Amino acid sequence: MSGAAGLEHVMWQELVLSGRLTEAEYTSRARPAHDKLRMLLTDSGVDLGVRADCLPAAAAYATRQQVDGARPADGADVVTRVRNRLVHPKETQEPIYGVKGLVTDTWLLSRHYLALLVLRSIGYRGSYQDLSRTNRWVGETEPVPWA
Repeated sequence: MSGAAGLEHVMWQELVLSGRLTEAEYTSRARPAHDKLRMLLTDSGVDLGVRADCLPAAAAYATRQQVDGARPADGADVVTRVRNRLVHPKETQEPIYGVKGLVTDTWLLSRHYLALLVLRSIGYRGSYQDLSRTNRWVGETEPVPWA
């Protein structure tokens, strides 16, 4: 939940306070959270794919989810859909709890996106450690996507 709150805060800063969207445009149901998050991640050059080798439950969930009946869900869809199902459950036993590892994978992906967006907001252009990967070598880094 705190990762989702952090993402929402960064989206508000980057989209509303910067003047890209008005408050009315930001809060409109015509522009859902996954679209706003996707906009920021795409602008930052962040890959929206959900890697099965790093986040197997989230990747399986993304593959099963269809967006507009056309494409599998991407990382922005997964993060916002799982968050919405946790915060606004429609059933007593939400299906997301039945997918082993989905909540953990979503947390890892949210943390990864939030770290990248914070780094971009402060103008960082160096290397970072991908926080969505749990199996990595100590000290393994890569350049930020926008560098």
